[in-house]
Amino acid sequence: MRHSGGRRLAALACAVALVGTGCGTIRDFFSEPAVFDTGIEPLTLELGGPAYTAAVRGGLLVRDGDEHVVLPRASSAAWLPDGRVLAFTGRRTQVVDPGSGPVGPTLRVDPDPERPVSSVGMLRGSDPVRLASYDLDLTRTSVVDLPGTDNPDATRSNELARHYYGSAPTVDGARFVEWHDGSEFYEDGDYGVLRIEGDEQSNVLVNARIVDLFATPDGAALLALRQSSGQPCGGCVVPQDIVEIDPATGEIVGEYGMPEGYDDAWRVQAVDKVGERVAVRFHETRRDQGLPQEVPTGTWVFDGSWELLERSDKVTTWWQGEGRIETRPAPDEPARRDGLQLVWISGDEEVELPGELIWARGHDTAWGSVAGRLLPPP
Repeated sequence: MRHSGGRRLAALACAVALVGTGCGTIRDFFSEPAVFDTGIEPLTLELGGPAYTAAVRGGLLVRDGDEHVVLPRASSAAWLPDGRVLAFTGRRTQVVDPGSGPVGPTLRVDPDPERPVSSVGMLRGSDPVRLASYDLDLTRTSVVDLPGTDNPDATRSNELARHYYGSAPTVDGARFVEWHDGSEFYEDGDYGVLRIEGDEQSNVLVNARIVDLFATPDGAALLALRQSSGQPCGGCVVPQDIVEIDPATGEIVGEYGMPEGYDDAWRVQAVDKVGERVAVRFHETRRDQGLPQEVPTGTWVFDGSWELLERSDKVTTWWQGEGRIETRPAPDEPARRDGLQLVWISGDEEVELPGELIWARGHDTAWGSVAGRLLPPP
């Protein structure tokens, strides 16, 4: 990986030379925003394919290629870059190898653990809040106390305090955590992001209306979902846009907007960046037979302008090496299943895959996940 200081010098050189391509938010002569180049070496994703998890009658199926295991009590899983998963059972997680099953220690998790790329971050406690970091074997590597509010209006009577929330992604050795200063007696406090690198902590993106952070699956970029106006309001349905953050500084360096025809009912399901292309997958949530259905609105690709990826408003696709997994509508499935068929496609071969991405079991629901990228290889 390139040192962050080198990236700062490269950015300064771009600004002095007034060159648009690959220089963050500097626009070219045609006023098209350039896609920011972080200069970070991407991780190699080790997937044999088909790589996915899905609910089956015996539990949660974890499969990569010809290797698979069924976890009886797991409710969901998140893919690691090395082809293993973090499997979640209740409020605990454990690394699972598709060929050999669970390995290593179990870890208590909070409701919204980090999307794992190069490490796993967990928020702990309340006074002070601590950020515990773990490697991909779930061995703890550090614990950091996070600062409280610096708002001068904070008093014992208004209970104004800093609250940390969301995921805590790490990109190029820097970790980012969202925060909000507020209480039930003080509703209009600041929002921001804490950037942590080694022993250094700094507040960035203060009141920049950031509502979610996305480290790309290869660990080479940090993208964010920004509310277009007003105070961030979590799950409310309001217009949003896509921006990119420089991991070296925590500053917004790419403002990519949204596709033409974007509706604030479109919800962002996933974000990725492959080379100089940013991809966003949208869906609309509907209910069918009592289950939530994430109906695809399409995967849109930005490389200076937005375009709809072919067929992505009909089927959802994940690319895995030389193959891909698609979900296709299966309206004749029995009730309380997800109404989708998973299909593995490699060359001219198409194979239907067992399992459901959503499957209700009594009062519990199991959720599957598919590894891979939102875009085909360049």
